[in-house]
Amino acid sequence: MNLTDAQINAILNIVNRPKPNPNPSSPVSLMVTKSTSSPSGIISTGAQNVELARFNLKANNDKIEIRKLGVHAMYYGSPLVGTLIIADAETSEQYLNISTNTAGLQTKYTPNAGTLLANQRDLSSYITIEKGQTKTIKIIGSVGAAINSNYIIYIGQAYAKRYSTNSFVTLANSAYAGNRLTVKSSALTVVKNSSFANISYAPGSSGVKLAEFVLQASNADDINVNTIHHICLQLLLPQPNAIPNVNLIYPNYLLPLMFSLLKTEHIH
Repeated sequence: MNLTDAQINAILNIVNRPKPNPNPSSPVSLMVTKSTSSPSGIISTGAQNVELARFNLKANNDKIEIRKLGVHAMYYGSPLVGTLIIADAETSEQYLNISTNTAGLQTKYTPNAGTLLANQRDLSSYITIEKGQTKTIKIIGSVGAAINSNYIIYIGQAYAKRYSTNSFVTLANSAYAGNRLTVKSSALTVVKNSSFANISYAPGSSGVKLAEFVLQASNADDINVNTIHHICLQLLLPQPNAIPNVNLIYPNYLLPLMFSLLKTEHIH
């Protein structure tokens, strides 16, 4: 059977037609979300190496290795001091430790995707995330003494290696924000407990309560109380040393020389 040139070309086109890939490569993506445990609210003046933000990173459709990451600190008032650290939230392995004086790291304006892309930072240790898995990172920094300063940490624009294709791609093309943090000074308030009324004791009484005070820490930070002075008004007593032993009780046991008072906690 003789075939025409047109028939031969048609057969060759069918034979040489590209075959569909039985395992097509799905687009890879990096989902970035602010962690529900990301800090918010108040931090104390002069706080050092405190957690400023926490983000979840989820790799979709492929295993990835993040080699660069955009990070930015927006501030109002005084900028962050010292160094800014990106670390694994679980192991504390550091991926980046950068001076807060680095150009472009801190500004007083809200960054966008372009800002993060222009300020991608080379990571000293790569962030490897298995396909479909999530890794949580934390951002750590230090603040100065200026009260009412505000900070919001942003990340985005991750430059990553894709394992299945051994290629590189920029993912999470946006600016993802942490919570706003405000600097306040720490304070300890001491007041007489109004529920403890004036009372009279029989001569020779022991183990009796002489006074009751309420100690309250501000919500800026925890407070360690390491010195409390006992003051007895001797003028009201018939003789010196009429109260030979005075102990602090909290609430039903003797306090050591130092005890801790947590944020907004009351101590009686």
